Amino acid sequence: RKRKRKRGAPEEEAEEEGGGFVLGADINVHSFEELRLESHIIDQAKSSWNTFCAGQGSREAAGEAIYNALFEGAPSLQALFTTPRAVQAMRFMAGLHSFVT
Repeated sequence: RKRKRKRGAPEEEAEEEGGGFVLGADINVHSFEELRLESHIIDQAKSSWNTFCAGQGSREAAGEAIYNALFEGAPSLQALFTTPRAVQAMRFMAGLHSFVT
């Protein structure tokens, strides 16, 4: 039996627990292996990142957008960050930028 995902979840359908397919079951949580991607995927990720950054108007605005999205999705995490919001937003931005580029 299939059910539709809740609002905000991927649009695809997933089987209920016990039905076989478990979303994320293919993720290895016991070791950290190097992520290897095909070059076209890397190019697409870089292009998406550049489009996102350009659409925000500034690095500060992009960092703030990332910060807001993170804490709107998981508000309980906000208590773990004691650094001022603007500083933390720029740290997110710098970390993601160095990861993507």
